[in-house]
Amino acid sequence: MPDKWRVFTTRYIRRPQGILGELPPQFTPRRAVHPAQSIHNYGIGVLATRMSRVLLAHGYDIGFGFLHDGVKPGRASLVWCAIEEHRATLARRLFDYMGGKTFKAADFSMRDSGEVRIGRFVSMEVAQEAIKAVPISKLVSTANWLGKTLKETAAC
Repeated sequence: MPDKWRVFTTRYIRRPQGILGELPPQFTPRRAVHPAQSIHNYGIGVLATRMSRVLLAHGYDIGFGFLHDGVKPGRASLVWCAIEEHRATLARRLFDYMGGKTFKAADFSMRDSGEVRIGRFVSMEVAQEAIKAVPISKLVSTANWLGKTLKETAAC
């Protein structure tokens, strides 16, 4: 295990990220450079995919967001807005998962670029943890709240 993996520094920063590529890799959600970041990214991906399906089933245009802009073509901005309330729950669950597990070298792979990827078995476990952390009923509740809020806002 590389020494730099023994410590996890958050990707959170106290200033805007700016244009893509402006900041070092540890401050972007793409291309994880630490196993914990890779696990978190995968969990968020599972949550976003499930939220997309719920929003689409409700008939929403997922390209329209209010917290996340739709500047990037093809971005599912509404999905990222809708999962915000679930991020902390998911992160807590994933950190509990990581703290209670002893990982093996085979659980991760590192590319020449320094990007860390999770292995097949870890990805299955992370997906299960994400589903348990934020069950479909919570996602449906979020979509229902969102619809009600948008209707109230449109009526003003």
